[in-house]
Amino acid sequence: WFMVAMVDVLERMDEQLYNEYRGIMAQLRQTIEDVHKFQDEETGMFWQVMDHPGVEGNYLETSGTALFAYAVLKGVRLGYLPKRMAAWAEKAFYGTCDRYLSKNPDGSLQLDGICLVAGLGGKDHRDGSLAYYFSEPVVCNDAKGVGPLVLAYTEMIARK
Repeated sequence: WFMVAMVDVLERMDEQLYNEYRGIMAQLRQTIEDVHKFQDEETGMFWQVMDHPGVEGNYLETSGTALFAYAVLKGVRLGYLPKRMAAWAEKAFYGTCDRYLSKNPDGSLQLDGICLVAGLGGKDHRDGSLAYYFSEPVVCNDAKGVGPLVLAYTEMIARK
């Protein structure tokens, strides 16, 4: 969500906020570079807990991957990010579709691999441990995954 917010804020910023604009631009580029280092080479997706790939209970997660794809594709389209980064986003988009997007017998689409919710805070709740993150339900067709994938798709269409 943070990467998406930076791209969206940059798009709306007034030119009078030049220093702030440049600061967010630099932070966006660095964040994308840093997050990309955790992109799964085979699928292009991101693990639920990014720095623990392949650990039992961890899985390739849809919503975060789709948010990355959208933020990068939009950032490239608007000229905020180098064009070379688009390949990372396309790999994330197609990896998500290949792994988790399917067609039901009635012809409707289903998107799987979405973490229902994850956060931090509260006494004895959401402690940030691996056990906590791995215990959160994985669901299908949740708006937190479908919405970002649709946004990424709109950016994929805009590239054509």
